[in-house]
Amino acid sequence: MKTAILSEHSRQFEQLRFAYAVVSRRSRGLSLGLNVNPDKICNFDCPYCQVDRAVAPRDKSVDFEVLVSEIDGLMALAASGAIWQHAKFADTPDEYRRLNDIAFAGDGEPTTYPRLGEAIREVKRLREKHALPEVKIIVLTNALLLNKPEVMQALSELKGGPYEVWAKLDAGTQGYFEYIAGRKLSLQRIVDNIALAGQQLEITIQSLFPTLDGEDPG
Repeated sequence: MKTAILSEHSRQFEQLRFAYAVVSRRSRGLSLGLNVNPDKICNFDCPYCQVDRAVAPRDKSVDFEVLVSEIDGLMALAASGAIWQHAKFADTPDEYRRLNDIAFAGDGEPTTYPRLGEAIREVKRLREKHALPEVKIIVLTNALLLNKPEVMQALSELKGGPYEVWAKLDAGTQGYFEYIAGRKLSLQRIVDNIALAGQQLEITIQSLFPTLDGEDPG
């Protein structure tokens, strides 16, 4: 079925180690992903997380040159349209056959990656190389580190082209926040960090309020 591809969000594509491709119902197009946390280490422990940490990671660190090479190759396939000939995407509906974004989203918190700013610069260079000026660069974050100058410096590399920063905010009370984040962290810190980052960058708040263990969010 053509709709099956819209629910298949595996971060594995061919034999690539750090880059992947998925068709997203939300973005109504192709999203190329960069997993800069292959070690599966995260500063949150969300109960709805789909990362299987019971399975040892294939890579414990990012090989930067390989990461750049892999996303370069995927962008070339997307720009030429050849990616739609791949068996994984052969049944993609016509209206989804467009490259929407390149996203830093993977098995952990992207802002913990020390070379994030450099990686963003490389993606911007490749966006120009492949004549994809309208394609957004997206960084997904839980917002815990948005008060760190080095993180904001890295994210500032997004400027100069279309971009989005998706900041996660899944709770409105301290108790529920601790539950949904899986950590004893301050909700107010997250809110303050989002407000602070919003003074320098355009921020999109992303929220998920799941039913867990048969209980509605609260």
